[in-house]
Amino acid sequence: MIPEKYLKTLIERAYKEDVGNGDHSSLCCINADELGKAKLLVKQGGIIAGVDVAKCVCDYFSNNLKLDVFI
Repeated sequence: MIPEKYLKTLIERAYKEDVGNGDHSSLCCINADELGKAKLLVKQGGIIAGVDVAKCVCDYFSNNLKLDVFI
């Protein structure tokens, strides 16, 4: 597991690199007040990586983001 301080730094850098003045494709296609959700349905056995990182990303951006993991 990556130490939390390094993970937060990685999230900050990735966000700053990707966002800058905004993702132009998203800005022109998605309303600013739009809400959404995602569901990943796995139909076969396998290995899933990055769940802890996904949790940290959600926590970094908002306490209102909800992430339910069923493994």
